[in-house]
Amino acid sequence: KRVYGSYISLVVSGEVKTSQTVLALQSGNNFVSSVYPVGSTFGNSNLSLSLAPSTDGDTAAADTILVPNPDGSYTTCFYYNDGTTQTWYDLDFNVVDTTPLTSGFVIQNKGIAKNSTISSPSFYSSL
Repeated sequence: KRVYGSYISLVVSGEVKTSQTVLALQSGNNFVSSVYPVGSTFGNSNLSLSLAPSTDGDTAAADTILVPNPDGSYTTCFYYNDGTTQTWYDLDFNVVDTTPLTSGFVIQNKGIAKNSTISSPSFYSSL
């Protein structure tokens, strides 16, 4: 807190992470801060490679991702893979592949502790 009446200049520097990130997931809810500032979606995150999918539309055993909504509620999403169809859905079976991952989200790991990898959007490699 600046208590004096004059202004000061503040410079913040850093860089955008352009490589993948490994998430250490415990069984249950895991609160994750999105490591990429923009461009990360369900479809390009590659989370489907390490999270347990649903093979029949039931999410009892499938890992789920909860993204916050502006009204304080959450949208629950899951990866569906029955061998023919592979896509991300919400619980109303709307396709969410291109839906952005918010700045924070919850991964519900239904199994034992595991590592999961989230990839940066492909255009980050040109930064």
